[in-house]
Amino acid sequence: MVQQQDKKVRRSRKAVVTPLAVEANVTLHLEHGDGIRQDVPQALRWTRKAAGLGDGVAAFNLALSYEKGTISRPNLRRAEHWYRRALALGFPPARMNLAAMLANSSRKARLKESIALYRASARLGDVKALLFVAYAYEVGRGVRKNLKRAIHIYKQDV
Repeated sequence: MVQQQDKKVRRSRKAVVTPLAVEANVTLHLEHGDGIRQDVPQALRWTRKAAGLGDGVAAFNLALSYEKGTISRPNLRRAEHWYRRALALGFPPARMNLAAMLANSSRKARLKESIALYRASARLGDVKALLFVAYAYEVGRGVRKNLKRAIHIYKQDV
């Protein structure tokens, strides 16, 4: 009896391979030519497919590709779209990348949104985000300049 239960437990611990995991794996191999001929356009198709099916990591990778220009010329509008999609799909690293893109803007609304995103990351324990918020208060970028508050944030223990 005990041996049969052990077998059941072992079977339940096996990794489940989902279609999204397969697509992400295929994408990486195609993009980098790992074990197969490198085919960046095909990798892009697989990444788009996975992102369209709700894979936050694929959406993030697509955003990175558009931002860095690895698939074509850099396209910041598309990169922003895919960072937002990755964040909506529950992939937290997209928050910092989106915040950094918005922080490079000269429009007040985008700067305020970047600070809100940095604050959200800081609340989750991201020290880098906390430093960005402090710096924003120090120089008055996206928020009203407030050296007292900036110093207070710089002194915080995380």
